[in-house]
Amino acid sequence: MLYLIRCAFAIATNSSTSYYDGDGEVSKVPASSEGLELIEQSREVFRNLSKDSPKAKVERGFALGLLEICRECRERGWGEGE
Repeated sequence: MLYLIRCAFAIATNSSTSYYDGDGEVSKVPASSEGLELIEQSREVFRNLSKDSPKAKVERGFALGLLEICRECRERGWGEGE
């Protein structure tokens, strides 16, 4: 799940490299409108899986994926997330 999130953020910033700069800080590259849409679609997938999946009551990875998306958005200065 984490790789899916990392890929979505890399695509959102049109980057094929690491999202960290040389100092270990998250780079503040703005996202494209298509990139923000991809992040929202990823968020919706995790939201649906955390509610409607057969393993939703025992699998916490989907909810943690939502938290990771919110954390990444906040670190990049793209808003608070949901």
